[in-house]
Amino acid sequence: MKSIFKAFIFSIAVASMFPPEIFAATGGKVKESEEHWKYTVYLHGDLSSCTGVIIAQDAILTAAHCIRPSNPSYKLHEAWFGRPLDSIKNQKMEWITKLRLDDARIMHGIDLAVVMLRNPIPSGFYPISIFDDESSLRFGTKAILLGYGAPTVSSPLTLRRSRVKVRTPDSRSDTEIVFETSRRNEINRGDSGGPAVIAVGEKFELLGTAKSFSTTRNKAYYAKVIGLDNWLRQMIEEMRSKH
Repeated sequence: MKSIFKAFIFSIAVASMFPPEIFAATGGKVKESEEHWKYTVYLHGDLSSCTGVIIAQDAILTAAHCIRPSNPSYKLHEAWFGRPLDSIKNQKMEWITKLRLDDARIMHGIDLAVVMLRNPIPSGFYPISIFDDESSLRFGTKAILLGYGAPTVSSPLTLRRSRVKVRTPDSRSDTEIVFETSRRNEINRGDSGGPAVIAVGEKFELLGTAKSFSTTRNKAYYAKVIGLDNWLRQMIEEMRSKH
């Protein structure tokens, strides 16, 4: 009982230190043999961090509140592309390259942002496809949440994954998907904008990006991207045409 009480107090203390929207559920570390690191990136700022997902050779999708923070000091500058090193103790990341962020377009009311890169993504990484079979998404459908969190003294920066289930069927909301997580204490700062993906055959496709996480209800809230494929492509082309 004491351990449960301590965990609850810890969650309140952490939530008071950081805005609640920067939390999402994470779990085990992604291995080099998995594909998740090839489309998920770490977004770095001087005083903040988020996670993003590659949707084009020169474009990243993330949370709008990561790109337009209320405090300008928390602005993000770079996208880091890393590969897990399974042979290294603590499973550290090998950072392949770091690319500067360029122009960004915010989708108001959805908490999504498209961010252009100044250079194309490095070899070995690829854009993820957006899931389009909305009718097959049901209560209890299995998915995976991905996020880099934030490094600590005892935990180096690594990409993590959490296996979850759809809590709210997609048809109930035009802008949001809710996932049920298994543990209350799997919380990391810096997961905002991280992808929720679903297995389609031997590959994974994108369902949404992280908005917020409830420490008391074991729920993760994600901005839905299903049905936005054409809109996102058009937005990216418009942003390319300006450069």
